[in-house]
Order: sequence, then C-alpha cells, then structure tokens
Amino acid sequence: MTKTVKSLTIIKKDTVLPSVSSNELTEKEHIFSKTEYNEKGQILTEINYNNDGEIEHTYSYNYDDDGFLIEEMLVENDDEIIERKTFEPDEKKNIKKEYRHYLDKTYDTIDYIYNDHGNLIEKISYDYDGNVELRELFDYKNGKLIKETIFDEDTNIISEKTIKYDDKERVTGIENYDSIEETRFKKVTEYDEKGYRKELLTYNSSDQLIERIQFKYENDGRMVQVVEEDTRKKNTINMQYDKNGNVVCKEEFDKNGKLINKVERTFDDNNRVLEAHAFMEIAERNIIKNYTLKYDYEFYEQ
Repeated sequence: MTKTVKSLTIIKKDTVLPSVSSNELTEKEHIFSKTEYNEKGQILTEINYNNDGEIEHTYSYNYDDDGFLIEEMLVENDDEIIERKTFEPDEKKNIKKEYRHYLDKTYDTIDYIYNDHGNLIEKISYDYDGNVELRELFDYKNGKLIKETIFDEDTNIISEKTIKYDDKERVTGIENYDSIEETRFKKVTEYDEKGYRKELLTYNSSDQLIERIQFKYENDGRMVQVVEEDTRKKNTINMQYDKNGNVVCKEEFDKNGKLINKVERTFDDNNRVLEAHAFMEIAERNIIKNYTLKYDYEFYEQ
C-alpha cells in the first residue's frame, strides 16, 4: 500500500568555487524548499529558501471539508502578505467567484460562468467599484475548446487564441493574436503514423518559420529525443528511462555537440524522486551550475 506523503523537504548541495582565485571546489548545503500536504494529497504550505537557507516566501492553501480550494496566499519572509486570493464554489464545486485582495483592503472580483456541459464559457473581472475591467470568452465545438478571446473594459480585443483539431480530435494548430504587442503567431503540430507528435512548428505574422521542435520515440511510445531549433540555436535533448518509465537521465547538447545541461534522477520503489543531480552551463553569461537535490519525505501514519 502506497503511503501518503505528509511533507517533502528538499536539500540542495551546490558545488562551487569559493573565490575566483581558488582552484578547489567546495560543497555548500542548505534547505531548498519544504512542502506540507494534507491527507488528501493537497498542498497546505510551500516554503522556498534562498542560498543562505533563509525563507524567501511561503505559499499557503486552505480548503473546505470537500477539498475545494477556498484561499491561497503568498507571504514574504517578513510575514507581509503580497498576494491573496479567495474562491467560492458553485453546487458542482466549480469556481463560481474569485476575489483578489490587495493591501489597501480592496479587492477585484472574477465571475466564472459555465454552460450546461460544465465547460467554462466566460470570465468577467470587476474592480472594487463594480466596473468591468476584463472579459474572457471561451468558445467550444463538439466539446472542444476552439477559441479564447479577451476584451478590455471598452470591449476592444486584447488577445485572441484559436485552436484547430484534426478528425481524431488532436490539436493541429494554435493561432495567437496580441493587440497590445501587435503580434500574431501560429503553432502547427504534426503527427506520425502511430499518432505520436512528430513536429511542433512556430510561424511569425509573416508566416516565416521561426522555431522547430522535433520528437523521437522508442517502439513503446516513450519519448527519447527532442530537437529544439530556432534562428539562434539548435539543441538536442536525449532521455533515458528506468523499467518503471521514470526519466533517470536527461542530457542537452548544443549544435556543436557540447553538453550544456544534464539531470540524473534516482527513484524509490513507488516512483518518488530520491535524488537529482544537475549540471548546467550558460555560455553567454559564463555561468556553470552543478548541484544535487535530495528529497526527504515524511508520511502519515496508516
């Protein structure tokens, strides 16, 4: 029987040069994050720490007796609440209203509206005085989302996203328009004869290809390679799996075959990560990162 995680503490060990003149690497260990869960597996708190092991900020979440999220907060290390949201459910436990609270005690309200099939069809954002600030519309066809449109308070289109599907209900194209940035681009997805995603192509407003991502798979359908190419770079990412399908090694090479990123992970018998070792080189910023993350779990008593 799988045990329920009560908390997860991640310890980070950095391998660094203590000074520019030093030739010896040293290891520096500190707490990286701690996450606590309730017995339903929902996150209660998530604390993030800086490199000195000091709290940077804390996310906290509160739920009702049915497990519906009713509040989430972001708190800085000085206990100042910098972001707070509360939620009200409808009778089907969908979000009915969202409130975004501010330090001056005012709040914005977002109404969520659904159709008879339970699909979200509209979101309306109001300021504290009840004036409409934003309106989002969601259009469907045969139960599939085909368009998202965002309007400002004067009903001008801010952005628009259109989604296209093939006869197998797979996404084949996404077109995005942003009136503020005055940009328009589209993404086209191609599939192989087995139905696996083969290529993801991105075009700009002039219909020029600006990015290509190619995917390769083993016979069992596991993705083993991703090639990312744009106008500046071409990187190849290779993945290796264990017998349970967990990615145990992920390596990224630049167009010259130089290793620039590598992550190795070990897992327990329940496919939980125990340790991850990462290497990363950012050549344009002359940065090399080399660190290990250790995962320490605490469980609820059965």
